Amino acid sequence: MKQEAESIREGIFQKLADEEEIRAAEKMFQEQLRNDLYVQEGEEAAQAKERAEAEKRVRVREELQAAREYQLRLKEERAEEERRMEEEFKRKLLEKFAEDDRLE
Repeated sequence: MKQEAESIREGIFQKLADEEEIRAAEKMFQEQLRNDLYVQEGEEAAQAKERAEAEKRVRVREELQAAREYQLRLKEERAEEERRMEEEFKRKLLEKFAEDDRLE
């Protein structure tokens, strides 16, 4: 009887130990899942930051290119305007010389 009670007690202790081992394993598994999720979120944040920085570099490069093209257009327009004014001046000057020659 004493041995039977001891056997039952040992069985209960073994069952409790097994349950505790299962709980510890589940706790460790959940902790590992949390850690994996934390790492994954960190990696995703880093990738998002890299994408944002790359997009910003592209945007800045495009803005600089657009500004450069605008400046080149302005320069060409100014040069064209100067050529037009010079031609107009030459034309008027020739007209004046022709008028002067006609009057003489």
